[in-house]
Formats: sequence, structure tokens, C-alpha cells
Amino acid sequence: MDNLVEFASRMKIQREKLGMTQAQLGEKIGVSAQTISAYEKNVFSGKGKAPTLDKVISLSKVLGVSIDNLCGMETCAKGCEMESLRDIVECLFRISRYIQCYGGTKKRGLTEEEAMEQSGLPDELQETFVPMAVFTLDNRILAKFFDTKKKLSPLRNDGTLTKELYDTIIEGQLANLERFKIQENGYLYSLDDDTEVYHE
Repeated sequence: MDNLVEFASRMKIQREKLGMTQAQLGEKIGVSAQTISAYEKNVFSGKGKAPTLDKVISLSKVLGVSIDNLCGMETCAKGCEMESLRDIVECLFRISRYIQCYGGTKKRGLTEEEAMEQSGLPDELQETFVPMAVFTLDNRILAKFFDTKKKLSPLRNDGTLTKELYDTIIEGQLANLERFKIQENGYLYSLDDDTEVYHE
């Protein structure tokens, strides 16, 4: 493995994020706590133990991230934390390999708080609009999901739907999206009958 330091660092961060001890992680992949410690020693010295391929695969599964993510070759993984705007942009670029996307800017009016902050400024320095970055996913199935979410949000906010019921409905909608698997060329497949249902 070319970069054991990167691998060890990401492995340790993800293990701690999941609240696992070295012993717990070791038990799940069939090694001792000392072996996990030896893997993680690479964080500091690069002179720790290198895991075998089968252990890398097991670590990936137990930690819930891809092997690419553990090796530092993928910044947007399932369950990953976004730590900077760069992480977000790289994740958006990755999404654009699967679904046609458009990036751009729009302007929005000031919030009440933003307007108050400008009240002491000379007129020529005051802004009436704020630029926003906009990222659009060109996909009908996702559009339906977000349309449903948009309709449900006011019902949750006014108390018509309890938070628990709202969360249950959204979770059901998300579970439904899992039926649709994507490929890099933009094809979308339904797991129900394994036939192509949409192509961007």
C-alpha cells in the first residue's frame, strides 16, 4: 500500500467516529487489539504493520467506508463528514459523474439579520442581494423526492405532522430510492426487475 500513513489516519478517525475501541474493531475483523494498534502506528511513524488485502476489505466493511476512502483516493463516501467547502465541491463533482448536473449562481434577497448588519453602512456600500452557489441535479426521480419533501416540510413546521411521522415518511422515501442503482454513464436501474428505467 503506497500510503500507509493516510490509510492508518483515516482508519483511526473512522474507528473513533464510530465510538469503537481498538479491541472492538479487532474482534470484528478477527485480529487482536495489538494488531489494530500496529496498523494505527503508521499515523505517527509510517513504520507500523500493513494490513493484508482481506483485512483491508474487512476494515472497509466494518467501518462503513470504501477502500478508496480509506486509502485517501475518494473524498465523498457514504457517511463521510464534510470538513471544508473543498470536500463539498469534490463530492458534487463525484455526483456529476453519475447524474447530469448544472452549477451556477443565483441571487437572493437579504435576510432581516443581514439587512440590519448593513444599516450603518453608506448607501453605496449596501447590498440588496446576496450571491448563492446553485447545483442542480437533472433527474426526475430525485425531483419527485425533493418535491415530496418540500410539500411535507410546512406540515411538519405547523404541527400537522409530528417530527416522528415526518421522519418516518422521509425514511420511507429514502428507502424507496435505494431500489434505483446508478452507473457512471448516467443509467439508472430498478432492482425490482433489473431493467433500465431512466437515462440522462
